[in-house]
Amino acid sequence: MRTTFARTCALAFISSVTMSAAMAAPVGAVISACDRMHGAGQTCNYGIKGNSLVGCTNDVVFECPADGSRQCTGSKNTSGKCNEDGTAARVSTLKGNELLDSLHAKDLHQAK
Repeated sequence: MRTTFARTCALAFISSVTMSAAMAAPVGAVISACDRMHGAGQTCNYGIKGNSLVGCTNDVVFECPADGSRQCTGSKNTSGKCNEDGTAARVSTLKGNELLDSLHAKDLHQAK
């Protein structure tokens, strides 16, 4: 019950964040989503690659460049694999709501 309540609160927060996201997703929201997924036993890893924070799930790869924008963009992960350092294959670009929605799709599915 405690986990369900916490997950519901997290999803409510993310919903408010995604409504204001335009072309990129805020780095804090992306990392929080990844941490929640990881805490729920789902695959979501991140790490530093070059001058960027990079991360992935089995479905999504994201990058948050250290350019001062504090925004992340993402791509679909076609490999289905997510390395512990947050690297995986990338294909089509995901931005803003698409990125956050993709990170939360599995969390929403498990909450049902």
